[in-house]
Amino acid sequence: MRGNLQKTLDRADKLITVSNVVRHELINDLGVPADKIHTTYLGADPVFHPRGPAETQGIMEKYQLQHGGYVLFVGTLEPRKGVDLLLDAWTSLPAAVRSGYKLVLAGASGWRNAETLERVQSLETHGEVQWLRYVPLDELPLLYSGAAAFSYPSLYEGFGLPVLEAMASGVPVICTANTSMAEFAASAPLLFERGVSEEFAQCLNSLLEDDALRQRHKLLGLDRASHFTWQRFAQETVAVYRTVSDG
Repeated sequence: MRGNLQKTLDRADKLITVSNVVRHELINDLGVPADKIHTTYLGADPVFHPRGPAETQGIMEKYQLQHGGYVLFVGTLEPRKGVDLLLDAWTSLPAAVRSGYKLVLAGASGWRNAETLERVQSLETHGEVQWLRYVPLDELPLLYSGAAAFSYPSLYEGFGLPVLEAMASGVPVICTANTSMAEFAASAPLLFERGVSEEFAQCLNSLLEDDALRQRHKLLGLDRASHFTWQRFAQETVAVYRTVSDG
């Protein structure tokens, strides 16, 4: 990438990015002209939609979970995803809150995570965390729908598709401020400052303790997610290609 990225950027007639965060990086860090770059947001598959306990019963039984009884994280367990920050925030919550919910991690093991995995396994022993490891794609929509909240403390994403999928599933979301996720999700999620576990914990505590707040952010997420479809993504992508062919 380091050897050829600049050549590719120079050669391309147009560039498509999936967030303005990436667009601004290309402009500010790599000197790409602003009028050469078009932002086209990704979409959520219709398979991600709200489901009740009867619809998630099978997956709840498979993983020994309770519908509405866990906080979900979906992603590779590696430094960029902020898993250690999530564990810090989770373990600082009042015992009464942690006893009412379980923290569920769904995702394969990544890189440079030996200490993180040790923490996860220790918390698993005490019954506070459950690491499902890789979850098949056909199970993810059910797993999203059964969660009380979705937590995505990733430090950096080009887009952050799990946040959109959780919103479309009718699950209130917590994610990092000043990221691509915060950009497209607007007012739907609760946001915390990057790397500040105290703020993260406060968001978790507020969401889990306040039914009205959960419902409010569930509805905000559903409304916001409805604007992001793959059909719109395809139409906007084709429109960029047409500007090139017409030129």
